[in-house]
Amino acid sequence: MNVKLLLGVMRKFTPKGQDLAVDVLKKLRKENCLASINDIPSAVSFLGKIDALEKQLLNKKDSVESIVGDIYKSIKTKGVERKPGTILNTKTHLQEPIVVEEIPELNKNFKSYDVTAYNIEREEIGLARLTPDPNNKMNKFLGIKDKDSLYIEYLATSPNYKGIGTEMLRKIVQASNRMGYSGRVSLEACTGSVPMEFLRICGYGKPQKFSCAIKYKKMGFNSTVPELDAKIEQGIKNGGNGLVIQHFAFGGSGYRDGLSGPMELSQEAIRKYLSPSNLKA
Repeated sequence: MNVKLLLGVMRKFTPKGQDLAVDVLKKLRKENCLASINDIPSAVSFLGKIDALEKQLLNKKDSVESIVGDIYKSIKTKGVERKPGTILNTKTHLQEPIVVEEIPELNKNFKSYDVTAYNIEREEIGLARLTPDPNNKMNKFLGIKDKDSLYIEYLATSPNYKGIGTEMLRKIVQASNRMGYSGRVSLEACTGSVPMEFLRICGYGKPQKFSCAIKYKKMGFNSTVPELDAKIEQGIKNGGNGLVIQHFAFGGSGYRDGLSGPMELSQEAIRKYLSPSNLKA
C-alpha cells in the first residue's frame, strides 16, 4: 500500500475511528480480500462499516464515500507500477500475470511469425506478427550491419488491460538480440486496416482514439523522421490524439492519422528490455 496516502486518510478520523479503520483493514487482509489499496472502495462497503466510520470523522463535512473517492481518483491518476511479467486489469485496477509465448530461434530469412499473449484465464489478449524489416536488404546492400532489425508488421492488444504491448515487446527485443540485431526493433506506425484475427483481439469496429504513433512512442519507439518525432512528443505533451478529421467529397467524415511513419525502438528502451531483471521475467 501507499503508506503516505493511507496515513493521510487515517488523520481524518478520531482515535477510535482510526482503530476501527485499522480493524477493517486487518479483517480484510486476514480474509485475503484486500490485495492492495485499490480494493478499499469495495472493502469498506463489504464489511458494512460505513456508518460506524462516519460517526468517527473529525470533519463532519467529510464522508467515507468522499474519502474513498479521493483515494480512487489518486490511484487512477498516478497509475500502478507494474512488475515485469504483469499487466494491469483496467476494470479491477489489479495486477495480473501475463503469459507471452516464447519466440523460437528465427533465422534472418523467416517469412513471418505470430506471437500470442494470454491472460490468467488463457484468453488471447495480445497478438503480434513479426517479419524481416523491409529495409534489411537495402542495409545489407549498403554494407550497414548495425541497422538491421526485427520488424513488427501488426500489433493488437485487448482494451481491457494496460501493459500488454510492453510485455510483448520485451520478448520481441530479446528475440531480436538472439538473431544478432542487438535488440533493434522497427515498425510502421499507421492507423489503418489490419487482418481480421488482429481485430478480434482489439475489438471489431472499435473506434480509434489515438494515433498508433503516440502509443508506440510511449512504449519507447522514436520516429525516424525528426520533424515527425517532434510532433509526436508535442502531441503527447498537449494531450492530443494525433488524429485529423477529414470530410469526404460524397458526404460523411472520418479521421486520418496525422503522425503515421516509420519508427525504431530507442537504445534506452532496448537497454531496459535487455536488462537482467527483464531477462528473468
